[in-house]
Amino acid sequence: GVKLARETFDQGAAAFGWTSDSFDCLICHQVSASHTRKFREAIGFDDEILVKTFPVYGNMGPAAVPFTLDLACEAGLARAGDRIALMGIGSGLGCSIMEIVW
Repeated sequence: GVKLARETFDQGAAAFGWTSDSFDCLICHQVSASHTRKFREAIGFDDEILVKTFPVYGNMGPAAVPFTLDLACEAGLARAGDRIALMGIGSGLGCSIMEIVW
């Protein structure tokens, strides 16, 4: 899944000019500390922009992305004008990445 996430991000980079520092906030499907760290390091995102939910809520599957986005909004981590990456990497090796401007 980590390799697929890297490949998908690279396609987005080619199409939209993304870099690892393009985003203010990173919301992703989170399985565990180890997997999330490997994923973040593979793409090169700073740990500071990753909104983490797995330590408290565990692996929530596909619900993790909208749930984590809501928590980021409530905590003031997603602010007007921020570029936010929404990333879903599924165990069936499906991957999606979407950029939104809040």
